[in-house]
Amino acid sequence: MLLWRYEKLVVAFFIATLAGWNLSTMFARSEQLLRNELAIHATYMARNESPMYNMNLLAELDLGPGFESDQREAGDVRIELITIDRRRSSNVGANLRSNAVDSDDGEAREPNFHADGTQPMHDYSNIDSSLEDRPSENENDEGGLEIEIDEVAAKENNSVHTLTLLTGTWYEEMWAKSGLNTRVQRIEENMSYWAFPTSEKVVLVWGSSKLMARDQQMYLPTLEGAGWGVQRMKGDVPLTNRALSQVSNAFLLCMAPQENCLFANWPNHVKRYQRVNRVPGLRETLWSKDSFCRTMKEAIRGDPRFAEDVFECWVFPGEWREAHAYATAHEEVSFISKPLASYGGIGVTVLNGARDLRRVHGSSRILQTYLSRPYLINQRKWDLRAYVLVTSTVPMRAYVHERGIVRFASRDYNEQARRANQVLTNTHVNKQFAKQNVTSITWSFKDLRDQLTADGHDADALFLDMQKSISTVLLSGEKAWQSFYQSKQQAECVNCYQILGIDLIVDENLKTRVLEVNAQPSLRMSDDEQDHYSQTKQVMLADTLGMFVETNSSEAKELLDAVKGIDMDVLKALDTRHWEYLISYMNERKRPGGWKMVYPNLIFEKHHDAFLDHLESTRARFALQRVLMHLEKKFAAQSQEISLDSL
Repeated sequence: MLLWRYEKLVVAFFIATLAGWNLSTMFARSEQLLRNELAIHATYMARNESPMYNMNLLAELDLGPGFESDQREAGDVRIELITIDRRRSSNVGANLRSNAVDSDDGEAREPNFHADGTQPMHDYSNIDSSLEDRPSENENDEGGLEIEIDEVAAKENNSVHTLTLLTGTWYEEMWAKSGLNTRVQRIEENMSYWAFPTSEKVVLVWGSSKLMARDQQMYLPTLEGAGWGVQRMKGDVPLTNRALSQVSNAFLLCMAPQENCLFANWPNHVKRYQRVNRVPGLRETLWSKDSFCRTMKEAIRGDPRFAEDVFECWVFPGEWREAHAYATAHEEVSFISKPLASYGGIGVTVLNGARDLRRVHGSSRILQTYLSRPYLINQRKWDLRAYVLVTSTVPMRAYVHERGIVRFASRDYNEQARRANQVLTNTHVNKQFAKQNVTSITWSFKDLRDQLTADGHDADALFLDMQKSISTVLLSGEKAWQSFYQSKQQAECVNCYQILGIDLIVDENLKTRVLEVNAQPSLRMSDDEQDHYSQTKQVMLADTLGMFVETNSSEAKELLDAVKGIDMDVLKALDTRHWEYLISYMNERKRPGGWKMVYPNLIFEKHHDAFLDHLESTRARFALQRVLMHLEKKFAAQSQEISLDSL
């Protein structure tokens, strides 16, 4: 349980009187007796370094004649639901102001503070003061003001992140004056191909002739089935920025290595409505081994709550002394060394302690702590290749596919093992040793689930932990991406997406950790297109295109209906990019196929809240988080768990 000490309690009332309105006049618009629930919006400012925590909380007030209250107590905090009778309370604002600070002894002090001025220490983890379950005393009354505190959260820097749900005439008038309806609809039109008469429902495909010949069999059926035409460009050269600025195709599909797709600063030449299967800045943030290490270290900063999802790492040669000092202090720890410029397991070695580090002194490589005791299956080491779809970077939005590949080493493992086919699970490496079809050294996620269940383990828990670990890595990249865009003076591509291959390993306690991120996972099939290896990739690609090719209708109205009632201060904190994000979120969730949400995700709300707080995110970013959690709760019927029962 978390115990919180608060330096100051400020009670703010969301009533029109405090904004200079005459509440009595507002109530007089209705002839019937108005009985309105008023919830007090309590703001807490935290002392010292405290992680953000969600609370459902109301403060105690005695409002005098004209009010009926229903009190419930939870520890030191008294919960009070207040009913206002218009005929007996003509000066509501005065009552609220006068009673907010007067104590029984006549001294002005903050509510819920002890008489000596000290703060009570509360455990808020079990407080449930939500008004959602409290029945309305007059369900037909549409003229009043109802305020529902959903969550209150505090940060050490005194910026407060709240989500308050309001209904009634007062809120309707505030909503109308905000201009959100027009604004959000205009934002959606600027980013949607169907709103542009000049856009073509034709996919422009270019890239490597070899890759197009190999992969088009997976793309074409989905595209043509959704009524999209396909236009192929000749040649293997990247698409120039000049050519990019001239095409009006709604969908741009590159089938080539990342560096052979587009030229530098290409996002500045993409139209806002165009969908592109490339995300800028991946190599500089998460893809290359050294950028992955630096991004993780900068974001996590040793916090054990998040460090458990990755491995300690160092970039050589610059951090050799730091790594050597760590190895000297942790003699029992082994390390795995990976050259920066290689792939496919080439040049990867396991090192034992500080003495072995001298073998790689001065070379360009990454060093990670080595998991010497992984969870073994049939005495073999294995890892998870999870397919992850990133559809936004700042802020992050990403999915993991329910199908993935379990990759095995081709020889039995022990803690002293050092041969490549014992310690590496890379498919490229082990195919050479196994001299068999790739399916002999891989499983499907379903196969793994069945094995873990047979061994008495909770398979669902492992896949959820996999999601959490992936979300930590991706959220770590938000600020790195933001810095990349700013340094390159580059616009973020609103409709860009990319499929990543994220590799994770599982320790003997079934805890998952991310090893690395591959922005160019192999889509090569096995010899048998019907086996699990080929089917995983085919279904994943079909689900990716299926999420996007049917996005030809407006989501603005449903989005606005879903967020209506949220405190206007929260909604006003959202900028154009946040509304674009929410529109895409609404669109993508309609056709997810086998893609399951990594972020945002209601299951990991507390973890993500704490991590965003740790990252010192902006007030606007927290506002978006609150809105997203509100939407996730609203759409909770669609499970966010990775469930493989249907496979």
